[in-house]
Order: sequence, then C-alpha cells, then structure tokens
Amino acid sequence: MQMPDAEIAAALRLKPSTVSYSIKKMRRERTIPRYRYRLNYHRLGFPAVAWVLLRFKSSLLGASSTDSIATESLDKLLSFPQVHVASFLTGPHDVALKLIDRDVVAINKFVLHISSELKDMLESPLVLFSTRMYKTHNVVLERTTPCAKLTAKDFEILSYKMLKPDAELREIAEKLSLHRNTVSNRWQMLWRENVLFKKTPVVNPVVYDELGIGLKAIVFLDVAADQLHNAVSALVKIPAVHELNQLLSGYDLMAIVRVKNVPGFFDLMKQIYAKPGVRKTVSHIILYSKPHSPNYLHEMSKAGMLPFKLACKKANEQRN
Repeated sequence: MQMPDAEIAAALRLKPSTVSYSIKKMRRERTIPRYRYRLNYHRLGFPAVAWVLLRFKSSLLGASSTDSIATESLDKLLSFPQVHVASFLTGPHDVALKLIDRDVVAINKFVLHISSELKDMLESPLVLFSTRMYKTHNVVLERTTPCAKLTAKDFEILSYKMLKPDAELREIAEKLSLHRNTVSNRWQMLWRENVLFKKTPVVNPVVYDELGIGLKAIVFLDVAADQLHNAVSALVKIPAVHELNQLLSGYDLMAIVRVKNVPGFFDLMKQIYAKPGVRKTVSHIILYSKPHSPNYLHEMSKAGMLPFKLACKKANEQRN
C-alpha cells in the first residue's frame, strides 16, 4: 500500500507538512504525472508468467525504417492483453516481453499466434517460463495462489481504479451503481488479500538519474542447485533488484535490476556474484521499456481471459 505522508516524514526526519507540500509540488510540476496500482497477477488468477525474448530479422536491421518498424512492432505487441511489458534490449535479442495468462498452454498458444502474425519481422522466440515470482516492483510477494474471494464487482472496482487512480470510493460507487460501503469493504479486502500490493508514483524519466535508477537491466543467473534457496534469500534483500523470478529452463533465476549508471551496475554485479551459489550471469541492458496501458483488465475481459465479463466501457470514457 502507498506509504502515508506521516510515515515518509518519520523515515526522512521531516515534518509531515513538508512531505505533503513536496508531493503536491511534484504532482503540479509533473515530476510525478500520475500514480499506478500494482496488481498481484497470481492472486487475480493468472499464475502463468513467462519472459519471451525476440529478435528482429536480419533483413530489417540497418534499414532506414528500422526505428519505425521497431516502434510499430512494440506497439503491436502491447496491443495484446497478455503482454504486460515490452522492452528493447542490448545483446543477441532485441525485445523482451513479459507475458501473463492462466496457464502454460495459453501462453504457448499466444506465442505461436504472435510468431505467426509478426513472422515477417521477428525470428523464432525464446520462451522462459517463470515457475515462481519472488519479488516484483521491489516488493517481496508473500502469497502467489489465486484468491478465491474475488467477484465480478472486485474486477470492476480494480478496472476503474487502474484507469483513474485518484478516484475516490464515492465516485466509484456512483459510477458502478454500488453502495459506498460495498466498494469500501471490497477495496480493503483487495489490499488485505494481497491482490493489490502497491501504489506507486509514475516518475518522469528526466529525474531517473537523480533517483539512482537511470540504468535498467535484465540479469539471468546460473545458480548451484543446493544453494538456490540461499541465493534467492540474499538477492531479494538487495534494493536494486526490483524483480526476481525462478525459471523453468535456460537459467535458474532472472532479475530485473535498476541502478544509477554503468559503475553502479558494475558494483551491483560484484554484490550478486558474492551471493551463495551464483556461478554465472548474462546481462541485457534495457534501452527502452513500455508497460501495457492501464485498461488491460477490460482488454482481458474482451479477450475472454477473465472469469467475469466487465462492463463494456471504453477507456477514454472512464478517464473523463
């Protein structure tokens, strides 16, 4: 959950009024243009997670239109509700996709679909299934089984809040024709059940360097089998490790890390190699990353991926 101003003030030894003023100033100046809620997809009923690495066909590389083709392909990939993040990489692969779906069969089917639809642009994909997600958005996930308490109302409330993070519960109740107490109780349940686990500010990229997160990378790790638990326990404690997954094949672990710059990345890698059982790493610098738009719950509903059909309201209608 978002940390209250009073807790931030106590941690930084500042007055709550100072913290409140600074946050309002950052919102006004668009340093923080908006907020975004982070969902635990496992709790939502989507336990299958995979990272797919793609490579553009060699015939496209070096062409004058390569940049536009790359941008168009990224936007095309992000139009699918299964794709929650798409990133351009350094190294032998050009693009990394984070896929989320109900099961491995559904992910395999989707990968075959995009491979066919974009066959003129992309080579055969490398699919890396995540068998367990230990950490995401710098939060250690405690519960990763589907939440049996979810109803259609919960998905409607979540969808509305994803589109309008600053909306008050009274507004949601009115728009969804629900009693305010119902919305309040369901909203608290979503936090309590770890379906929602974080509300984060979306920060303007121009201040990334000042915040010490100017460089983002994917790091694959080969870890000794008898040291895997110890390595995970040590890695999740590193603040620069924002996401940590255990993989089914290819590598043992995959981490997404954020540091200030290349020297900071070098220091981080020394920390990682010092952890128990880490034998080898392969790193890819993320050149550019783009998440799916906040209306993806409605897109999942339209694609038949949710157990409930959401109200067919367009995203732009919800934002008004």
